[in-house]
Amino acid sequence: MGNLLCPPTRPAFDPDWERRRQRSAAGTRDENDPANPTLLPVEVNALAIEEFHDDFTMRSWPVKRLMEELKQARRNAPADKSILDGPMPLEKDELVAALKFARGGDTGTTCNICFEDYENGDAYRVLPCGHRFHIECVDKWLRSTSLRCPLCNHDTRERWKS
Repeated sequence: MGNLLCPPTRPAFDPDWERRRQRSAAGTRDENDPANPTLLPVEVNALAIEEFHDDFTMRSWPVKRLMEELKQARRNAPADKSILDGPMPLEKDELVAALKFARGGDTGTTCNICFEDYENGDAYRVLPCGHRFHIECVDKWLRSTSLRCPLCNHDTRERWKS
């Protein structure tokens, strides 16, 4: 017989388990292996990193820094091609608004994995789809759970195609 704690039969032996364990310890991945849908540390570290700042802090920056930050934010989040080629705002308030929009707008103030608000100076990782998360949260997600964005399910190995 048997019960929940002591099953009547042993689980089937997986002959590929040792091979997969050794491969993951060595840091190599078989592209066609559906049993390993995560990213390698090298692939995760290649993703862009930005630093969070609130509106008040950004308003204290010179216009030149705002323009450079906006260009970088647009490059890091290619999902919104409509503003990538558009003209650069000239007024400081317009630049702050455009930078905030390029970094996710009002939804870009919270990590959607741990649901904590970003603090001034927090670093976050930018996925190819443009979504942003705390580095620790998204690195853990990409290395252990899935190679896809937690919000839109976009494959992080692929560049965004508009």
